[in-house]
Amino acid sequence: MGKDHSPLIINCSKHSIVVFQERGTLFNKQVLRPGEAVNITDKQTGGPLPYYAHAVVGDESCLPDRRQSLKNLASVSAIPAAF
Repeated sequence: MGKDHSPLIINCSKHSIVVFQERGTLFNKQVLRPGEAVNITDKQTGGPLPYYAHAVVGDESCLPDRRQSLKNLASVSAIPAAF
């Protein structure tokens, strides 16, 4: 991935959205209010490794916690180990 890989997430809805990234664990968690945006850079992702970006309708109470992050890590690690 080059330097121009920098996704922009814009909240154009009338609701708050929870945005976070996933690479096994869940990180860079934040809430975007209506009209707000976030630009995800390599500095925030920890480098050129692949990741998923998630955006769901919700507020601070919907932010994934450490337990959910570890549970997600275990689930994505168990599937390749099964094969």
